[in-house]
Amino acid sequence: MNDNGYPGRPDHEHTGGYQAPGPYGGPGYGPPPPPGFSDPYQGPHQAYQPPYPPPPGYPPYPGYQPALAKGGAIGALVTSILLVMSCYATIGGIVGLIFSIIAVSENHDQEKVSRFTRYAWIANGVTIGLLVLFFIAVIVAIATA
Repeated sequence: MNDNGYPGRPDHEHTGGYQAPGPYGGPGYGPPPPPGFSDPYQGPHQAYQPPYPPPPGYPPYPGYQPALAKGGAIGALVTSILLVMSCYATIGGIVGLIFSIIAVSENHDQEKVSRFTRYAWIANGVTIGLLVLFFIAVIVAIATA
């Protein structure tokens, strides 16, 4: 007890019985270790250890699925939409549109996305090839007339 009847600090340092906590709400861990300090319980390369691999026969992360690559499917979809909306909409443009919609809407199977993207590009290529042949035939017909 101090001379003022209160336990703890003297009168000029009395804070009403409340002692302020250290920085960040606690007493802290003390000063940092001196340069060159080596922790005997932790080697120099043991600061981070990657997680253990899963047991054989189990997936690495349950519920985790990597994103499917759909760039080609989106390109085929845009090309199909342009072909269908043009004045030269053919069966090939519609078929390419259907295949590319199926490829873009697939969420689980990368092989299915790749297969339907390939079908859509084939249908779009056939349609574009027929359009090119048609325009060449028109130009030749006009030139020879």
